[in-house]
Amino acid sequence: AGEVDGRRVAVITFNLLRSDLPLQVDFPILVSNLSRWLLRTSDAGLAPPDAGPQNPLSPAESDIRPNRAQIWGAPPAGEEAIARPSGRQEFWWALAVLALGVLIWEWWVYWQGGG
Repeated sequence: AGEVDGRRVAVITFNLLRSDLPLQVDFPILVSNLSRWLLRTSDAGLAPPDAGPQNPLSPAESDIRPNRAQIWGAPPAGEEAIARPSGRQEFWWALAVLALGVLIWEWWVYWQGGG
């Protein structure tokens, strides 16, 4: 472990897949310590105040403060109720009905002497 061109780097000089290190009790500790050192975090797991956002590509994703808009239930004080987003829709039932229809059709063709 060290710094190259101002960036922290760590190199494991052997193949982890050919060793029993991942099976050892010490492995999670090694990974935790390396992650803490590479990410320049404190012992509490929080970035120091001068470290900036943890995701440099999206400061909004790095903001871990609670967002009242994401909590279902009572709306935030002084605001209207937030409508539930209509993201993913379940369509497994349509596929199940289609599969049942195909099975019935195959059964019918078989019993008609076509199979």
